[in-house]
Amino acid sequence: MFVLKRSTLSTHRSTHLGAIAKSRCVLSVFRCPHRVCRGFTIIEVLVTIGLIGVLISLLIPAVMVSLEKARKIGCSNNLRQFGTAMSIVEGQFKAFPPIRQEKFTVNPGSPSTVARGFPLQTSPHVTLLSALELTSIADQIRIDNETFGLGDPMTSEVNAHLLDLRIPVFVCPSTDSLPGSTTYLMSNGTCPSNARIETEEVHTSALRGMFSPGGGRRAAEVVDGLSNTVAFSERITGDGNHSNYTPWRDIAGFELQTQPLPDSMKSRCKSLHTPIVNHLSFCGVGWLFGELGLTCYNHVLAPNSAIPDCSQSGTRFGSPSVVTARSLHDGGVFCLFVDGSVLFINQEIDEIAWRSIGTIDGGETNVSF
Repeated sequence: MFVLKRSTLSTHRSTHLGAIAKSRCVLSVFRCPHRVCRGFTIIEVLVTIGLIGVLISLLIPAVMVSLEKARKIGCSNNLRQFGTAMSIVEGQFKAFPPIRQEKFTVNPGSPSTVARGFPLQTSPHVTLLSALELTSIADQIRIDNETFGLGDPMTSEVNAHLLDLRIPVFVCPSTDSLPGSTTYLMSNGTCPSNARIETEEVHTSALRGMFSPGGGRRAAEVVDGLSNTVAFSERITGDGNHSNYTPWRDIAGFELQTQPLPDSMKSRCKSLHTPIVNHLSFCGVGWLFGELGLTCYNHVLAPNSAIPDCSQSGTRFGSPSVVTARSLHDGGVFCLFVDGSVLFINQEIDEIAWRSIGTIDGGETNVSF
């Protein structure tokens, strides 16, 4: 027969009673009206929210800086692709692309007995399409006899669908741009005009840029050196609003005729007074066209200059103009040099140095920038 000792029974009883007492104590927390569960006070909540706000305010700038760094890398990579494409074209044709193709083609549809032609003012971007592995776009551009009856082939109906085409490699990721835009413009040197200005003053001023209308330059013509001569740089697009003038994006027009030389044009832009009556709001909007202000710029003013760009015509592109390299990057612009290198040029660069790297034969071979 199994018999429990009294000491064992008393131990089990005390343990059982202790467990019951503990459970009642726990229940009493919820049952007792004078014992209330403590939550967060308003002060504690506000302090927590404040700390979270401080953390967010510290993180957001860091995130924005990281995003801008990524966009700048993408921007410079786009220009490097342009440099590679230029080398391919130069290797194939023994010349770099011209600012615009001025080949005149006979128009058989003209009623005149004298053959009439249209200047095929295609941009350097068109020339580089295939080298940029964008052959599918290049093949869509129609410059044949069937387009002549519709006007300039670049503005004909058969090419109209290309005018608003967005091509990612043509646009810097840091820039908000309109359809059909390019933010990478070809250097026209320090010459404020598209055309060749055959005057003694212009020749002695060495205004010639890397690219010229009508025919591409050969590498041997770049006396200052391929690594000292800019080929492309950035230019933010216009705001696209004719009723609104934005000084750092648009090109202001003026009525008085000014000699198209760097210093005289700079003085004219500097002396502009508001309100600006006429202005060009579509700078860079038109990658198909080889025109100053659309696909080429000049080195008259330093990058991101506080002096606004200006033109002898505020209603159309092609007139003598100051079109400055500008970007949304903090402190400067990216430049593609003829040798294919890409450098970030500080906007505080000396104006003389900036003009020097814009020309091919000014004799400046040891420029510091």
